[in-house]
Amino acid sequence: MEFDRELRAHFYVTFDDGLCHALGDYHGGVISALVDNAIWFTAAARYPGVWIATSEFHTYIVGAPGRRNLHSQGWLIHAGKRTAVAKAQVETDDGRLVAVGMGTLVVLPHVKLSLEEVLERWKK
Repeated sequence: MEFDRELRAHFYVTFDDGLCHALGDYHGGVISALVDNAIWFTAAARYPGVWIATSEFHTYIVGAPGRRNLHSQGWLIHAGKRTAVAKAQVETDDGRLVAVGMGTLVVLPHVKLSLEEVLERWKK
């Protein structure tokens, strides 16, 4: 995972058979997790020291990834006082679109947890 200059989160997954369904391609849950992480971390970067929670998100799988490495990235659409909206896309390492998604996140200012603390916990 990394952030670019616009604070968009990027996730990378190296292909592994353990992430596949019975027909040998990525399980949809892996693709959805890439969308959820891209939207959450992109939005969280705009709310330092405050916890946000995904209230809903949708993933639209538009193509089979095949046995390729995957990359997801997020974009913040709206950053309000109580909610944020973000979108994401997942592509193969050769640039083929696999999925798009969008979600709403709830801002919980009474829960104090910095992005740095989240990243540290996430590494464990």
